[in-house]
Amino acid sequence: NGSEISFLREKHLIIISDNVNLEPGEEAKVAFSYGGSIDETLCYLDIDEKTMQEKYGKFVINVDKRFAFITPNYVLLTPEANWYPKTGVTYSSENVSWYQPQFINFNLEVKTKSGLQAVSQGNVNEVSEGQFKFENDHPLTQITLAIGNYKQKTVEGKDIKFGIWYLEGHDFFVHSFKEINDTIPSIINERFEDFERTYNLNYSFSRFSLVEVPAQFKTFKRSWKSSQEYVQPEQVLIPEKGFMINAVDFETQQKNMQRWRRGDNNMTPFDMELRVFEDF
Repeated sequence: NGSEISFLREKHLIIISDNVNLEPGEEAKVAFSYGGSIDETLCYLDIDEKTMQEKYGKFVINVDKRFAFITPNYVLLTPEANWYPKTGVTYSSENVSWYQPQFINFNLEVKTKSGLQAVSQGNVNEVSEGQFKFENDHPLTQITLAIGNYKQKTVEGKDIKFGIWYLEGHDFFVHSFKEINDTIPSIINERFEDFERTYNLNYSFSRFSLVEVPAQFKTFKRSWKSSQEYVQPEQVLIPEKGFMINAVDFETQQKNMQRWRRGDNNMTPFDMELRVFEDF
């Protein structure tokens, strides 16, 4: 509330306990400045060493696993990196129930190199070259930040703006669906509404984006969380050029379908593209 107060730091935890006298329902504003680098050894403390060292890749390829990126030309920070402050504690091996995500009114300002694009949750406003401001309409439990040479393609849905953020030169998908190109918006709308009906859920946001991230970015399944780091508010993170995802190789999928359909002359190029798109 505008006055300095002593605090205790224990690794990634900031503990404020002295002279804190709040009545039930009373609020206090806390502001602090911090800097540094990401210690990736703090990520996935609950994952055993054998799982951490398992091969990540196809055939003879074994890709290095990374959980965060801070480089001059690329940044990726997900909640697992614990860069943005949040209340409570992170995972504890003593008691997993200590981890209780809270909803936070996140607003984010990012200043980066000219020519780079910042991608995060919320409405984005490019204040000046390389400077972005994100404002969210809803409280969130977490935010994610990616900065890189990103380009965007969007499709206007009925109530939602669908988009894909891809790294420059990685738009291999643009020529994969020539036959169904005009109907893609309606297909996405229909499948999205089917998903909501199937799971009896309402999507709370006005945006949904796929965000391309480096192939080295790795996440792990956890029994105490309902989703992996690939799934974020308003976003799903997709490995670079669909690494390890067969369904993203649209050209090969269509060629395979052409071979499999021999004898079935009723399947048109439109039908094949539609099948491949829906499988993705």
